[in-house]
Amino acid sequence: LHFKSVLSALDPHTLLVADSPMGRALAAQISAVPALASRLTLQFLPETLPCNVLSAGPHVVMQTGFPASEAVVRQLCTERGMQLHVIGMGELAKADGALTCCSLLFT
Repeated sequence: LHFKSVLSALDPHTLLVADSPMGRALAAQISAVPALASRLTLQFLPETLPCNVLSAGPHVVMQTGFPASEAVVRQLCTERGMQLHVIGMGELAKADGALTCCSLLFT
């Protein structure tokens, strides 16, 4: 299990966090740091896998098959002027792969 399995950035100010014991533990650690807590919004999602999103500018990619989490992320994207792209990751998920496992991020 890696960090991005339960928490990833939707945008520079919003973190998507799994509503699970591990996600809540990470959120507590982030909230305990005043410099982070004052600049970040933590958005809890009901499922773990959809917390692993890939954001690039105004585009957000998330795994399909999680309608409750997708509704939350879609609303957040709409509010921020971002476009949500939902893709099937079924075969990669069988090998415990997720979006951030299959990507290279350049800053």
